[in-house]
Amino acid sequence: MDRRQFIKNSAAIGAATWAAGSILGGCSSPSIVQAPKYQGRRLILISLDGGHDGLHAIAPKDVDLMHKLRPKVYADTLNKGIPLTTLGEHSMVLHRDLKNWLPGLRNGEIRVIPNAGLPMNEWNGSHFVSQDFWSMAEYEGNRNAEGSKGTGWIGRLLSNKALHINEFKRTAIGIQDLITLILQGDVVSGVAWPGLEKADPKKQEIVDWLTETPLIQNDGVYQEMADMSQIYQWLSQSTPSDGFQNSGLGLQLAHAATIIKQDLPFKIIKCSMGGFDTHSGQLARHIGAYESLSNSLGNFHKFLAENHLLEQTMVVVYSEFGRTIYENSALGTEHGTAGPMYVIGGGECLREFTDQAFTFGTVKLPGTDQTEYLKHQIDFRDVFQVIQRDWLLA
Repeated sequence: MDRRQFIKNSAAIGAATWAAGSILGGCSSPSIVQAPKYQGRRLILISLDGGHDGLHAIAPKDVDLMHKLRPKVYADTLNKGIPLTTLGEHSMVLHRDLKNWLPGLRNGEIRVIPNAGLPMNEWNGSHFVSQDFWSMAEYEGNRNAEGSKGTGWIGRLLSNKALHINEFKRTAIGIQDLITLILQGDVVSGVAWPGLEKADPKKQEIVDWLTETPLIQNDGVYQEMADMSQIYQWLSQSTPSDGFQNSGLGLQLAHAATIIKQDLPFKIIKCSMGGFDTHSGQLARHIGAYESLSNSLGNFHKFLAENHLLEQTMVVVYSEFGRTIYENSALGTEHGTAGPMYVIGGGECLREFTDQAFTFGTVKLPGTDQTEYLKHQIDFRDVFQVIQRDWLLA
């Protein structure tokens, strides 16, 4: 296998930036160097993949439209949920299986951005299209963001040298097998790391490749492989933090906690959790999903609070779209429009969004479709723009 084919096939590498040069500053050999230390602001991005029904997680009391269109799903939250009184003019109810969020919601350390999404003329009900759109965060027309189409908004910051730590360029990491679009830039991309439990075989592949391949000065592929060898060496010396569940999102956040505690040079950490495409049996399916989500995020909030890290760490949770305001005959929901984003920490950043009260208007899809969809309140791209301006680059 030649070196370009190896890059293409390696799950650890992601989008190869062959012309970029070494992100460690002119690396001429794969010898190990000390990881730069970082103790500044961090952003933790968590995607709930599949289209999360935020109206099941946190529901308003006494909204006639929801009684009419989703009677059983709505009743499941109202009748068994936990009352909240801190999310604007509506009295809200938290799903019972998200109870670990309750302390943070009540003291304001966990906040909610209501009904984030897109205007209906830009909305797309495809998982893949919507996930890509959230990753790219591009504007249309005269609101078009700078950066090449097809790159992630974090990847563009990496490529524009906005997030470097000393000579280290690749300061965003996804704790997953493959590089995610949000971290892909046209010059420099983030890192894909599958976690300590899966990393050894891939690390050994990289080491073997470097051992068998003669040093090629100024070759982007060789330099990127050397970079990945360096990064895997840094990460292999860590172990997941205690206090988290040993699977799924909990394990990803355990690794994120270790990265933070060890001052490793990653300003952005991307995690994900699947299982939210609930076309049928939503009540039963959300029991396990919400317990896992509640425990994982609740434990991470506790970790940040106990280590006095809430002011310098921001966690943002989002999904590619919400679900329909109506339930279907299979006691599920279809692909919808807007949904809540959840924010942990971050000081006062994003208050302009989290201080907004929920509204529950509906809108029809342009054209012949007469289905009523939940109307978005906040353009998610505005949220990401504020994070970029006031958190990452401030």
